[in-house]
Amino acid sequence: ALKNAENNLRLQNKDLEQFIHFVAHDLRGPLRRISSFISLFKEDFEHLVEGKEEAEEYLELISSEARSLIDMVDHLSTMSQSLKHEFTSTSVDLSELLDEIAQAFQTESKVDVEFEGLPTIKGSPPQMKAIFQNLFENAVKYSAPEVTPHIKVEAHRVSSGWEIRISDNGRGIPVGIHTGEGVSA
Repeated sequence: ALKNAENNLRLQNKDLEQFIHFVAHDLRGPLRRISSFISLFKEDFEHLVEGKEEAEEYLELISSEARSLIDMVDHLSTMSQSLKHEFTSTSVDLSELLDEIAQAFQTESKVDVEFEGLPTIKGSPPQMKAIFQNLFENAVKYSAPEVTPHIKVEAHRVSSGWEIRISDNGRGIPVGIHTGEGVSA
């Protein structure tokens, strides 16, 4: 029975991975074209919009939302790729992993990342990397333009293993959505 359930789960994951791949592929093209059309509109009709603060603001909002959707589709695609890998629980040195991710982010933009003494935990390295990259990307994306993003990662031993807490100086999650509970590993 357990072997049968495991096989069913593998098949469902394969179906899900294929579905995500196709959806991401089908959305990426139209979103990139929308983004391109917005850029062309700005170039060709700048003289009509220039000085009209509200029109410029709307065009920038549309551009920003199109970029956000493209980012979401890219993340969806990354998630699809991580489903291809069998989940194998191995040792993941969080300090080493975060150092690698932080270095990559610091080459792209100015980001302060603070962590030390993080444990080595059991998990899937590709999935752990995807999770932390996503959290770092959100911290950078949702920080105020005039503020250098600051990300702090802490680990605390709890009875069931480790609790990893990540905080940043971004806008945050609206009250009522955030539970205040960390994720244990």
